[in-house]
Amino acid sequence: NKPLAFELHLVAKHPYFEQRGLAPETVNHFGLGLAEKGLMRGRICVPIHDHLGNLVAYAGRALDAKSAEEGGKYKLPANFHKMQVLYNYHRAKDFPTVIIVEGFFDCFKVHQAGFPNVCALMGTAMSDFHAGLILKTFTQVVLMLDNDPAGKRGTRDILNRLYDKIFVRVVRLEGFNGASQPDQLSEREL
Repeated sequence: NKPLAFELHLVAKHPYFEQRGLAPETVNHFGLGLAEKGLMRGRICVPIHDHLGNLVAYAGRALDAKSAEEGGKYKLPANFHKMQVLYNYHRAKDFPTVIIVEGFFDCFKVHQAGFPNVCALMGTAMSDFHAGLILKTFTQVVLMLDNDPAGKRGTRDILNRLYDKIFVRVVRLEGFNGASQPDQLSEREL
């Protein structure tokens, strides 16, 4: 993923953030906002940085079911390789422990609850690149993937890959007031 030569102008004040339980400080910290023009127009945009902190892409989140159906829930650039980016690594790399979640909003909510050492896989699969960064940087891993079949498979696969190389702890979301993924938990539950 090559660094971008531009930055999108994003509008940080949007009711969607409050609906998702994100504080303005969290929105500003991650540089989130609504794109008003271009390919991501009408979508909530998430700036994505590589492990060195270079801006390499934007992910655009659809705001309604019709947009999601037409263009996908998330829109990513055509040549973007998500398996080569561990989302938020450039901010979390100075901590000894990393919390691994699946998605952007999981990452935002865990961070907002006071755990800035969180990274998102942007899915359930851990690539060789992800594993290499984790093993090189951290001494402990906390897995907090979604409590659905894909998240359970992903947790099992990651455990099989890392269990004999680094201390791994799994946080299961069963029994947390019906929450099945980290972004559904209240800050008190996190």
